[in-house]
Amino acid sequence: WQPAVFYFEGLLYQAQERPHVARRAFEKGLKAVAQVGCPDYLPLILLELARLEPDASARRAGLLRCVAAAERRARALDRIYCLEQAGRLLAELDEAQAARWLARADALWAALALPSPGMTVAAL
Repeated sequence: WQPAVFYFEGLLYQAQERPHVARRAFEKGLKAVAQVGCPDYLPLILLELARLEPDASARRAGLLRCVAAAERRARALDRIYCLEQAGRLLAELDEAQAARWLARADALWAALALPSPGMTVAAL
């Protein structure tokens, strides 16, 4: 339960425009995953840490970690969300890999027989 609490705490601080406090909450979430928590929240936490990263190369590395974690273990909707969001963020960095992740997210939506609410590859 701890990773989930720290994840939502970090989101709250982001909404309050307190990025430094949000980063600390997400980092506590990472520690909780490593120590006691369920790894289901790991991709979501890594995604938010990447969003907070001001350096483009560090942001890219964080997004790669997020996608790898999502592919290893994540709930279906969290996996899709992480792929879509990472794809969007990488598209801002002019990354060719973004199209592949967005296509994977679209394929996962199709497998769930749900329409994709997010950006599609065609939108790039």
